[in-house]
Amino acid sequence: MKKLILIFFLFIPAVLADSCIVHDGCDCIVCEIYDEFGYYIEDYGRECGDSYDLDRFAEEADDYAWYVYGGFAECFND
Repeated sequence: MKKLILIFFLFIPAVLADSCIVHDGCDCIVCEIYDEFGYYIEDYGRECGDSYDLDRFAEEADDYAWYVYGGFAECFND
């Protein structure tokens, strides 16, 4: 029984670490990459955090789209 409780307390924080449950007042965005003609290329990813982190993530996605595909990133709330 002690092992089960220990596993529970070690496993739950690892699962919640990437979720907004443990972040107080966090938001999430998803960014998609489009080429120079506006065609969808790939999903850049999802980021949760405060507004500064989200702005930084959106800027990184846009820079990546520009340098790799000559395009742009479209980010929206998740």
